[in-house]
This record gives sequence, structure tokens and C-alpha cells, in this order.
Amino acid sequence: MPPKTNGAEGLVPMGWLAQATRDGIPRRSAIVALIVGPILTVINQGDHVLRGDDINWWKVALTFLVPYVVATVGAVGVTRSPRQPRKGTEP
Repeated sequence: MPPKTNGAEGLVPMGWLAQATRDGIPRRSAIVALIVGPILTVINQGDHVLRGDDINWWKVALTFLVPYVVATVGAVGVTRSPRQPRKGTEP
């Protein structure tokens, strides 16, 4: 039986948001964002800081948000996908 959906063309399974907000996923995603975010901020905004220009704070916020979202989507995807044995590990 296929998973229940929210009725929006059957594209978004119900429970996705519930899974994204439990089992330590938000904490792990925040850690990823706090590690990757500053690195990307230096790459993207470093020249502005060195010249003393204004920093685009929207870009900085997105630079932290994108790694958080990617880590969250990846973690939920792993928990929702059926486990399949690796090649060569089957008895």
C-alpha cells in the first residue's frame, strides 16, 4: 500500500515535516549549517569585508539556511528510503 499523501497531487508524503523535526535531525542539520555556513560566508562575502563594503545580510542568512535545508532533506530521505543490502553483503 502506498504511503498517505497530503492530497497535493500526491507529491508530498504526510509525515515528512514530522520526521524532519525529530530524531536529532534539527540538531545535526544546525551543526552542519554552523560549520559550512561560515566557510561559505567567507567565500561569498570575504572580499566585501576586506574592502570594508557593506555585507549583504540576506545572502549571509541564505548561506546558513541552504546547508541546513540540504542536511535536513538528506537526513529525512535516508530515514524514509527502504534499506537495501549492499552488493556482496547478501548471504
